[in-house]
Amino acid sequence: MSLRSPEDTPDTSGEHSLLGGGYHLEAGKRRLASFWPTINQIWITRELPSSWDFYVRVHEEFHHAGLLFQPAQLLPLRNILLGLPPGPEIAKYEDIVEATYAVRLPIVAGYPPSSRFRPPSEPAFHTLAKGISQLGRQMAKTANKSLSRQEAWAHAARAICGLMAYAIPSRPRQGHLILREIAGITPSPNWGNHVALFYDLYSRLSLSIFQARKPQFQLGPQMNAHTHLCYSILYLDHVLRFRTEREDDLAAILPGLIQIVSLGSFLLLPTYRLSRSKGYVRADIRLFHPNRKIESLFRHFEHILKNSPEYRHGSCDTSRIYVSCFETGRPYRLSNCRDRFPGFVSHLIRQLGEHLRNLDSERMQCSACRANLLDPTVLSALRGVRERIPFLHDRLFEAAKSYEQWLSTGSIALMKERLKIEGLPLEMPVRPFCRFRYL
Repeated sequence: MSLRSPEDTPDTSGEHSLLGGGYHLEAGKRRLASFWPTINQIWITRELPSSWDFYVRVHEEFHHAGLLFQPAQLLPLRNILLGLPPGPEIAKYEDIVEATYAVRLPIVAGYPPSSRFRPPSEPAFHTLAKGISQLGRQMAKTANKSLSRQEAWAHAARAICGLMAYAIPSRPRQGHLILREIAGITPSPNWGNHVALFYDLYSRLSLSIFQARKPQFQLGPQMNAHTHLCYSILYLDHVLRFRTEREDDLAAILPGLIQIVSLGSFLLLPTYRLSRSKGYVRADIRLFHPNRKIESLFRHFEHILKNSPEYRHGSCDTSRIYVSCFETGRPYRLSNCRDRFPGFVSHLIRQLGEHLRNLDSERMQCSACRANLLDPTVLSALRGVRERIPFLHDRLFEAAKSYEQWLSTGSIALMKERLKIEGLPLEMPVRPFCRFRYL
């Protein structure tokens, strides 16, 4: 169940960094903003006119949403927890992340994936995005005739982008190679939406990779309730193995880690905006909190799980745990109390730990539960996690309690160090201003 590259030997040379790399928005040679996947933060490092604000935020928040539970998020975090540098993994995904963003953004806005509606990007990313769009137009010809030409084109492009997000490249800039492999697949005719096409393409590409003598890339497992629970267990096991001289390092990566461990039931996305003031640089810190509109999406997914035959008949342990995590997260997602983040982490680990202790391999009735949770790697991790739930609770709870303070201290130090490396030193003192009422 572990996500691995075909040549999973990360370059360990150079100083280890929590950041490793990020996905950036640039205008000419000026970097305007960045999303850093390992610490799950957005930095807006240039003073911009208000007319740019929405575009910049959409660009970086789109990256955050697009990476959730995908190899581009999972692999760098795994490397940090296992003492490996995250940078090599992040570099492998830059072209895929930027090109698929350029294709998907106009689709989400209700436009076709035409070059007329795509946002500007680096030439290499633009070329890859154009290739995705052209392949989508070609595959649209095999769609159900009930879809209009533009609808089929948009659905096909979404399916291709979704498939590329599951790819695990062996080196940077393999997006064109992966796209060529997808282009060699003939999809089943008469598909009706991007989900059906994605599953068809995924199964065919998986078979092609399996039959290849020396595959140049792999596919990560499809993310569903069962695989997600496995990753929750694996990453809790990684926390047990995490060794660092600075316990703050765990607090730094906690938002992304908790997204995985909580099965997506809690999101926390800090955003920094830098501006010059008299004698210092002002760093305004804001937090993205799920609101009641987004809560409807959580409830929709929970409703689907609760109405599955496996959940209603009580035969699927995974569905039961998944629903429990979403119900645990609800009061904290909608809370306005100051300690909601550490409160949620404490409640989550205690409850999830109890569920994991109660898993009984001999009484599992669900075939998908048996196939995933009894995988030797997952089963070994599960045994270790069960034995050390109190330790995991205390370690993660302490990290959550220190996170708000870290945003104003450790994160600022990390920012100053990184911008200095990139030739954008902050020569004046940086003063953080927390523009949120609660964490």
